[in-house]
Amino acid sequence: MKIGIMGGTFNPIHNGHIEMACKAAEEFKLDDILLIPAGNPPHKADNPVLSKYDRYEMCLVAAAPYDNIIVSSIEIERDSTTYTIDTLKELEVSYGIRDGIYFIIGGDTVFQLETWRDFREVFKRCGFIAFKRSGLDPGKMLGETNRLKSEYGIEIFHASADISPFSSSDIRKRISRGDTIQGMVPASVEEYIRRHNLYK
Repeated sequence: MKIGIMGGTFNPIHNGHIEMACKAAEEFKLDDILLIPAGNPPHKADNPVLSKYDRYEMCLVAAAPYDNIIVSSIEIERDSTTYTIDTLKELEVSYGIRDGIYFIIGGDTVFQLETWRDFREVFKRCGFIAFKRSGLDPGKMLGETNRLKSEYGIEIFHASADISPFSSSDIRKRISRGDTIQGMVPASVEEYIRRHNLYK
C-alpha cells in the first residue's frame, strides 16, 4: 500500500488541507491518507495553539465524508513533544507500516526538512510530496529539492495541482473580528467552532 501522511497543528483544519489530501491521493495513487494532528508540536512552543482535543475533533468532522482520509490520534495521545521520527517509528510498530509512506507538505517545508529531529532517519523511512505555495519561487524549490536528493537520496515529488491559499492564522483572525469563514473551512468545522465558541 501507498500511504500519505499529513501532519500539522490544524489550528483549525481548512479546505486547503482537505484539497491537498484529496489531490495527493489522486495524483500519486495513494491508498489512504493519514491525517495526524500534532499533540505538542516543537515549532509552536512559543505560540500556544488550541487544545489538541478540539483540533483532533475538528479533523474528525472534516474527514468524515471521505473514505480514504483517516484521522489518527497517535500524536494526540503522546504527552511529550511531537517529533516526526517518533511518529514514523510508532507507525511501524503499531500499524506495521514500513514502506510506501509519503509525507504531504507545503513547498516551503522543503527548505525546513534539515531542521527536523533525526532528519536523516526520517529521510530513510519516508518520501515527500510537496505542493506549491503562493509566493514561493518554483525554481528555488526545485533547486533545493535536487540538492536534498543528491545529498541524502531522499524522494521528493512535486504535486502539479494548485491548492486554495487558505491559512489557519487568517481564519483565526477573521473569527476574532467576527468575519465570515464560510467556504474556507468545511461546514462541519465551521459549526464546531461556532458551537464551542473557539478563537474568540
